[in-house]
Amino acid sequence: MQQFDKALVCLHESLTIKLQFVASDNWSLSTIYNNLGSVYGSLGESETALAYYEKALEIDLKSQNPDYKKIATRMLNLGSAYFKADQMKNSKDHYQRALSIMLEHLPSNHPNIAVVYNSLSTLYYAENNFEESLSMSRKSLDIRLASLSENHPSIAESYINIAITLMELAEEPEEILENYQKAITIACNAFGKNHPTTERYQRLMDNLVEALASNDPVEHETRTETTLVEIDR
Repeated sequence: MQQFDKALVCLHESLTIKLQFVASDNWSLSTIYNNLGSVYGSLGESETALAYYEKALEIDLKSQNPDYKKIATRMLNLGSAYFKADQMKNSKDHYQRALSIMLEHLPSNHPNIAVVYNSLSTLYYAENNFEESLSMSRKSLDIRLASLSENHPSIAESYINIAITLMELAEEPEEILENYQKAITIACNAFGKNHPTTERYQRLMDNLVEALASNDPVEHETRTETTLVEIDR
């Protein structure tokens, strides 16, 4: 929390200095507004984050030479902020706009596209639309497998999200366990056996194995979300 407070102080100081020389909608302020949105979002202040993300997007959209990758990221950030503010329709609209822009202007296997699919998957999961959530998670996984190193943590995250969603759909335990095991293997290679992430993944699989052995219901775990909040420098 302290690091976020320090970041806010630095960002607001930078904004104050720049505003002495340029207008509030100058292109050079887009990065600061975006970063302020990111920090406020991390602090759980969704409404404030939304306001700064909107300012950043407004400036970028006015550019004579628009950076579509950056614009798509702004859309994604807004979608994430709306999601955290429980404004699902606005969240979905911005995620889909981000996806549309990325599909048009980025390579089809760009990792950022995987992040949007993952964000959409999380949104559909929150709406109990598990079939669509699973579809989005699998699209995200396919891109990550094609574009990231084999032990990248984001791939493990995709496997975990797929496993958790499969549990909601009451799918065969073998497929669920397979996804858990893949996530654990990657996490062990990326972080080590005793890392909290690896331990969490192992606990999830152990809970399922124990429940299957005793015919008890399995406690469903909240799935994870990784949004692409780029800190421009």
